[in-house]
Amino acid sequence: MRKALITFSFLILSSLLYAQSSYRLGAIPRININQKLENNWKINYKVESRAIISEGLLSGSSNPNFRYSLTDVSSLVSKKVGLNNSVAVGYLARFREGAIDHRFMQQFTIVSRYNAFRLAHRFATDQTFRKDLSDVFRLRYRIGIEIPLDGYAVDKREFYIKINNEYLNSFSASNHDLEIRLVPLLGYVFEDANKIEFGLDYRTDRFLDNATRNNLWITINWFLSI
Repeated sequence: MRKALITFSFLILSSLLYAQSSYRLGAIPRININQKLENNWKINYKVESRAIISEGLLSGSSNPNFRYSLTDVSSLVSKKVGLNNSVAVGYLARFREGAIDHRFMQQFTIVSRYNAFRLAHRFATDQTFRKDLSDVFRLRYRIGIEIPLDGYAVDKREFYIKINNEYLNSFSASNHDLEIRLVPLLGYVFEDANKIEFGLDYRTDRFLDNATRNNLWITINWFLSI
């Protein structure tokens, strides 16, 4: 995790020093509903919306203009394989102005539990098909750590910290890009089936083309299990 954060910081600093960087500030509220099935199967339903608060250039002008951006509705079916591993496939529909994008997802997750934290590795691919834009194919890797703030496990009515660091390689007909994400979150468990997370979702891309784009999202995640 430390090496990933050092690499992330180096790339960000290099891009800000040598590129014309733009920024976007916004909010992403999410609702996750998890449904457990028989034989270690589970379904995740998720609704996510994005709103832009401000955007512009880091070195100059800004445009504080609140506006709706898009809404994602997705479903992911997963099965636990082995003690700590799971495989999943899913579908996402993205509703943006004048169009609907279709995304198919596949992922493999490894979770390791230690005395005072939980470490997760996720390897994923997805394919996005868009009517008025080029189709996009992505390879993704995410490492995440979850640390309880009281004791050795996250229990009811307790806080925890979660940090995710993700790298996304995207390919389309005319472009290749690398996106890096860093997501620090503070979570609270109301009940075993009800918890909430609040934090920041920082994303940077296009620095391979010396036109770095920085996205900072204020994010709220609500998880329910049924």
